Amino acid sequence: MDENLTDQDKKVQGIAELLLHEVEARTIPFPFSSLETLIIQKALQRTNASRTETAKLLGMNRITLTMRMRKAGLLVPKPTKKKKLKLRT
Repeated sequence: MDENLTDQDKKVQGIAELLLHEVEARTIPFPFSSLETLIIQKALQRTNASRTETAKLLGMNRITLTMRMRKAGLLVPKPTKKKKLKLRT
C-alpha cells in the first residue's frame, strides 16, 4: 500500500482487496452490483434517507448517488401533480 494514503484510504483499499479476493474465490453469492446496492441502503439508513449526507458518507456527489440509486431500483418515482384546468369563461 502507498505510504501517502490517509488512514481512511488505507481502510477502503484493504476492504477492496478483501472483496476482490472473495470475488475471485467465488465466495460472494451475489452479483457485485448487489453489494453496491446494499452499501447504499445501509448508508441511507444511517443518514435517515438524506441523499446529500449519504453521498458525503460514500465519498461521491449527490447526482452520482442518485444515478446509482436509480440504476439499483432504489428510487420511488415521485407522484405526478395533476394540473387543474381552468375553464375559460
